[in-house]
Amino acid sequence: MNTPVSVPSGIYRSTLALIDLDAVADNLRALRRLLPPSAAVCAIVKANAYGHGAVPVSRELEARGVEAFGVATIEEGLELRRAGIERPILVLGAGPAGIEAAQEHRLAPVVYSPAMAERVSHAARRMKKPLSIHLKIDTGMGRLGLLMDEWQDILRDLAENPWIDLAGIATHFSSAESDEAFTRAQLTRFEEAVRRSGNLGNPSAGRIHAANSAGLLNLPESVFTMVRPGLLLYGAYPDPGLRAKVTVRPAMTFKTRVLYVKSLPKGSPVSYGRTFHTKRPSRIATLAVGYADGYRRDLSNRGWVLIRRRKAPVVGNVTMDLTMVDVTDIPDVVEEDEAILFGAAEGDCLPVEDLAAAIGTISYELLCAVSGRVPRVYLRGGQIVERP
Repeated sequence: MNTPVSVPSGIYRSTLALIDLDAVADNLRALRRLLPPSAAVCAIVKANAYGHGAVPVSRELEARGVEAFGVATIEEGLELRRAGIERPILVLGAGPAGIEAAQEHRLAPVVYSPAMAERVSHAARRMKKPLSIHLKIDTGMGRLGLLMDEWQDILRDLAENPWIDLAGIATHFSSAESDEAFTRAQLTRFEEAVRRSGNLGNPSAGRIHAANSAGLLNLPESVFTMVRPGLLLYGAYPDPGLRAKVTVRPAMTFKTRVLYVKSLPKGSPVSYGRTFHTKRPSRIATLAVGYADGYRRDLSNRGWVLIRRRKAPVVGNVTMDLTMVDVTDIPDVVEEDEAILFGAAEGDCLPVEDLAAAIGTISYELLCAVSGRVPRVYLRGGQIVERP
């Protein structure tokens, strides 16, 4: 995304999320180079593709050969099917309802508890139609997943159901980006579970998968037959130390414009609560973005933006619709200047990971926080190909 993109006609607010589909495709290619040719990619597009837009991103990835998609809910899977996505879709966190909808629309629920195993088994027998599932084993995440002392009996029961197609066996790493020893222990437990599954009349289990973004970089042996990258596809890193292992670029640029620039004398308060007072005669720019757009209030007095390729610190409390920044040291700033909140533009980059670290959170949260009132504009080759 090397050239500025004007606000498209019919969009009256200058706060936008620009989604570079070329970046998504390039990031996928970068990950493919790390995998054996036989390894499939299940692209994680839950939570509206981490705020990037599940349907446009999934269409791009499907066109680039991604073998499967991962979503969190039945509703997210149905959205992709209605948009024409044909590849297998795993539902990572299906609840008690929706098994019939999953079967009808070729969604594969991930079975993660004894109660869910019973539900899907009964539903498949009642419908008398094949239901594809993946079995999830808890090797140390302590969240969803069958415990090591219960999964074998459940696998055996499911294998006896003629309407159940066991399409995969999975686990999930809790700290692949930061704790190699614990992740290797998880991997060892999973390998043992996979080995035992072969002696239990397992009918297929064609996809064995454990590696998330950090896992596929830090533990190549965890790739098995499929990987589940999420954050890396969108050009962010689960941990800064992973930047040396693969080069990806941000797919989203979250940007806005300067509404007003005013000069304030030393000692002037800025914004609600007067948490900031100018320490010198200052020029304060008001930006057309606030926490209702997903620009987090935690960034008050701690964040920064890029204006004219220079950093401008956030001053005062971020408000619902507006944010103030100090542009005293950028004297040529004028109204309508572009402000990059995070992402890349014109050769500059404000990594979302850096902002997340400044407020003690993770980049996933900032990406997912960009709200629905921020228009997503999709680019390919620097040109707009889709817009609201």
